[in-house]
Amino acid sequence: MKRPVFGISLLLTLPLVAFTLFCVAYSVFPLEYLPQIVNSSRKNGIDPLLTTAVIQTESGFNPLAQSPVKAFGLMQLLPETAAWIEETLPIVGSWREPHNNIELGTYYLRYLADQFREDWEIALTAYHQGPGNIQRLLDTGGWRKTNYVRKVQLYYLCFFLLYRGYFSFRSE
Repeated sequence: MKRPVFGISLLLTLPLVAFTLFCVAYSVFPLEYLPQIVNSSRKNGIDPLLTTAVIQTESGFNPLAQSPVKAFGLMQLLPETAAWIEETLPIVGSWREPHNNIELGTYYLRYLADQFREDWEIALTAYHQGPGNIQRLLDTGGWRKTNYVRKVQLYYLCFFLLYRGYFSFRSE
């Protein structure tokens, strides 16, 4: 007689547990700036989940994040990189504004993917360490997959598991 009660309790508890886990996951892996992430990613032919994973890795979604080498914003662009991109992709306002930082960052990711023949592991390493440094490593056979790339891939997997399908249906 206890079995049906257990089954009913389980059926009533599972949605609550799932919702709680989703809320915890969302607080750890937020989807702020979703419209800009989706639009900029699609415009540049990048998976929005990859852009989201890069943002999480680079800044933890802190739009005011600044590195010791003066990279700034959600996508941690260096001032000289942002200025170089703006020569080709003019923006309204500052490159430090979150929507512009995402726009320039996704453009730069696409540029690196094109430069390194769509090898995303190399492109991500170049995003993090600079394309000149990576090209020198490639020329000497010294390039290896980095912890940075592994971290981006882990966040990508987390976002995929949490939000798959979410990016498929939304853009603004």
